Amino acid sequence: MCGIMSYIVTPNLPEQINALQIAPKSAPPARPKPRVAAKPRTYPKARVIYDYNAQDNDELTLREQNIVDVISEDPSGWWRVSFQGKSGLFPGSYVEKI
Repeated sequence: MCGIMSYIVTPNLPEQINALQIAPKSAPPARPKPRVAAKPRTYPKARVIYDYNAQDNDELTLREQNIVDVISEDPSGWWRVSFQGKSGLFPGSYVEKI
């Protein structure tokens, strides 16, 4: 058998080839997923108890009785708050949580 290739021929080879060429049924297209509205994030609220005029660009000017969202509290005493779509730093001692 040196240098000679041998082939095995089976009588049902054409059927085997046809079976391989049949495309499997495809799944129906998936329905679009329903749109789920993301819940807006809620923050704790605080009431401003003293007027404060911003001293720097990253601070907020707020007035007594304004209600703010407390985004974060820093141990230094400065809190990041949000009021009327703006966020900035504000002295934590000028607010009370509600």
